[in-house]
Amino acid sequence: RRQHPRFRKELDWSESESDEKSARESETARVASSRRLEVGVRRASVRWGPEGDGGRSGDRGRRRGNRRREGAGSEGAGCAGARVRFHLRHWNQFSKQRGHPCRDLLPLQFPKEIPKLGDLLKRGTENGVEGLRILEGSEAMQLEPELHCVKALLSPCSGIIDSHSLMLSLLGDAERHKTTLSFNSTVIGGHVKDKHIQLHVSETKDVEKGLGDCLLIPQVILVPKLVINAAGLSAIPLAKRFHGLCHGVLPPSFYARGCYFTLSKMKIPPFSRLIYPIPEDGGLGVHVTLDLDGHVKFGPDVEWIDSADDIPSFLNRLDYSVDSSRSGRFYAEIKKYYPNLEDGSLEPGYAGIRIKLSGPGKPPADFVIQGEETHGIPGLVNLFGIESPGLTSSLAIAEYIASRFSNWHCSSSAFSHPHESFKPIF
Repeated sequence: RRQHPRFRKELDWSESESDEKSARESETARVASSRRLEVGVRRASVRWGPEGDGGRSGDRGRRRGNRRREGAGSEGAGCAGARVRFHLRHWNQFSKQRGHPCRDLLPLQFPKEIPKLGDLLKRGTENGVEGLRILEGSEAMQLEPELHCVKALLSPCSGIIDSHSLMLSLLGDAERHKTTLSFNSTVIGGHVKDKHIQLHVSETKDVEKGLGDCLLIPQVILVPKLVINAAGLSAIPLAKRFHGLCHGVLPPSFYARGCYFTLSKMKIPPFSRLIYPIPEDGGLGVHVTLDLDGHVKFGPDVEWIDSADDIPSFLNRLDYSVDSSRSGRFYAEIKKYYPNLEDGSLEPGYAGIRIKLSGPGKPPADFVIQGEETHGIPGLVNLFGIESPGLTSSLAIAEYIASRFSNWHCSSSAFSHPHESFKPIF
């Protein structure tokens, strides 16, 4: 798991859950299909890429930091230590080869608690992040005159990338290797029988008609040899609808919404770098993010919300609205490091929602990549709690999954059709 320059496991909303889901799906399909495996991707949506509220920018962070403790991890997590360093090299090579719009920025870390700087610097260095150093406040403010701080942690190897271009590039590669992509195809559950997984699929419009009906009838049954549950917000709700999968192995789930506000009435951005305060409970605090056009946005805050039911989560029927009254807290937090922020200069931007494996006040949980050794079902891989930086980690996650699990079906087609009733009807 690749993590942020704070070298913490708290995560930010600049990599939205839907971006990460699309990137994981397309990159996993790309890697698996490039190894001559027959691959199919089922999507409930009508298009590729982010789902939900339409206000999101296409620019997402590509950061060369690592918040993950060396050797830490959960069941099957595959990005620690050497794999993190491999991932950083792989990501940089991919970006250069594909020509994605990318600008290297210097995320300026400004701490409220000076003693934590040494711990962050040590953790980042242990995890292979290069060039980290602590700056005195005067040095930091010389780099960013609008910044107010006493000390800062500088990471010179970071940047941003156009997430939509990235996802389309990965998808193009996957399709060139014969991946089948099916839109309007909602996986509504599954059944484990004789160690084979049957996926239940229905057309999205019919799932919408039956919203609230827990007894949806599948229109298509797929019997693949390998199933990768990379459903993002609905990964755990979907796993709960796999009959034969013990629910006791599924982690708890919590939903958190993070809102962004954009800076208006300014032609020249006040900052040229990504700036982050010390992380807060459940997130990274109200930080500064720049898009590829140089526009500034502040966020996210953290708002714990009720968990979504399974079918609404499959269809992404979640509330992505931004309450303008939340700006009051934004002004208070931002002025701690940007005292010249003018009142009335913030406008509601967009919101992101992510599923988390630990709740309010609890230590952040790591990514979970769950295989047969945990749930006892051959050919089922569950990806749980892969929030930000899941988009940044998508290349390494896909490589890990393909190298560890693809031997289930290397010798033959990925799909078998044991039933005469197997007839796709859409």
